[in-house]
Amino acid sequence: MGQFTECRYGSIRAQLQVSELKLQTATLHAYGVAEELDRSAAEGRQLSYADRARFKAMCCYAAQHVIDAIHVLMNLYGTDSFAESCPMQRCWPDANTAARHAGLNVGVALEVFGKSLFGVPGQITPLV
Repeated sequence: MGQFTECRYGSIRAQLQVSELKLQTATLHAYGVAEELDRSAAEGRQLSYADRARFKAMCCYAAQHVIDAIHVLMNLYGTDSFAESCPMQRCWPDANTAARHAGLNVGVALEVFGKSLFGVPGQITPLV
């Protein structure tokens, strides 16, 4: 097989499956956060800093998986993915811009979550 059908994840079908799994992972994390937030609101329970740090990390992790999935698809589409008529051209900049927002910065979120897991005091960002 040529260089365009064989790459990091193997065949085109395998790459599509990797992209799908990344999107499923993102969905599971996002819906998991939403369910826990709904449950705590229904119970009238105040979220702890540890909960908020975990939720932030889960949302940022989800956003990163969306970006990774889109990256795989963009590589499959090739230069056509940047044509104005291509749906990928419209979602790529939006998703990449959103994932770079301070509220979805995975590096910051993992640092916040890691500090929380180890009981290290101090707030890195007010967005928790």
